[in-house]
Amino acid sequence: MKTAIRTIVGTVALFVLGYSAVPRETPAPQQSGTSVAADDARKNAELLAMGRELFVKRCASCHNERGDKPLSNGLPLAERSLTREQIVRNVGGRLRSATDEQRRGVVLYIESFLKNKHL
Repeated sequence: MKTAIRTIVGTVALFVLGYSAVPRETPAPQQSGTSVAADDARKNAELLAMGRELFVKRCASCHNERGDKPLSNGLPLAERSLTREQIVRNVGGRLRSATDEQRRGVVLYIESFLKNKHL
């Protein structure tokens, strides 16, 4: 009887020790909210810089770099009360040849200097 108990205990011990020695995949660490937010902030900063560059290249001759040039048909761009939808529609019409990402950047840039934000 003692031999059977020793055999069982030995088998269980080997199973437990063997199981714990088996290498297991460790899950990839989850990104914390902070690093996700930092990635979003970095992406927005890159889009904003790209949008500024394209706006200066394609739009500043009429609007100035910060949209503060008075227009013959109304207020400067920076002083208009525009919704995001209006900005998106106008940018999409004026910059048809630009990529979606470039247009998003220009929209972000325009939103950054609007004085009357109705976004």
